[in-house]
Amino acid sequence: MIELAAIVNSFNRFDLLKEALPSLLRALRGCPWESSVVIFDAGSTDGSREWLEATASTDKSISLLQPSVTDDASFSGGINAACAFALKQNPALKWLLFFETDNWLAGATPLNAAAFLLEQEPRLGAVGFTVRKHDRRPAGYGCPFPRPRVLPRDARDVRNPAQTTPG
Repeated sequence: MIELAAIVNSFNRFDLLKEALPSLLRALRGCPWESSVVIFDAGSTDGSREWLEATASTDKSISLLQPSVTDDASFSGGINAACAFALKQNPALKWLLFFETDNWLAGATPLNAAAFLLEQEPRLGAVGFTVRKHDRRPAGYGCPFPRPRVLPRDARDVRNPAQTTPG
């Protein structure tokens, strides 16, 4: 059963996709739940579409959506279409991850920690990540989220936090 669907919206982002998508797929494979990736390509002409089609043909966890000429191909239209597709395909879906084509995940830890926070704090509707520059310094601004009572130091298994060491 798919529990998390990563939503990606892309338009002429080929150079970014070549690094972003593999990092996302590696991170998702390191999580203890089943996941899928839904990519909305808004009519790319830079080789993105062809690369995404080839990648999706070898990885069944990826669904590629392409709008018709009458569909809304805006960023919000693509996100909405991808979310609707993911929810229709997976009615028991627990989480949606909005992943930008200029993102890169170093591993599964942020996803596991986010899932742990969402399960521990029912009032939370969303969690975010600290964006870091290449030198590891935080970039931009953000607002802090409530800290859970116990956050596992190693969040590999969010289903059984009792087996992890409290941090």
